[in-house]
Amino acid sequence: MGLEDRGAKVFQAHNGDEALEMARGEKPDFVTLDIQMPGMGAVEVLSHFGDQGDLNGICVCVISGRPELRRFLVDKIPNDCLGFIDKPFTAERLVAYLEETFCS
Repeated sequence: MGLEDRGAKVFQAHNGDEALEMARGEKPDFVTLDIQMPGMGAVEVLSHFGDQGDLNGICVCVISGRPELRRFLVDKIPNDCLGFIDKPFTAERLVAYLEETFCS
């Protein structure tokens, strides 16, 4: 069961620039970012979250097939609303992780 099956409104961006623009326009509760995206990379996109700007308070879950990058991201982008999920994963695991991490 995916996010839409749980009543979430889901938006899909095709690159980092579009993800940032959508986040600013839609003000979602949380955003998922793949570590490797076309255009603006995930690290650059993440740098816009968690500060005192217009994206403050939006939680971000980074999806990656490279778990060794977690420490790098945590050190570079301090954010209380930052989570990670490793590939591969199922839709059910993603939903459970997001609920556990950001909705408690």
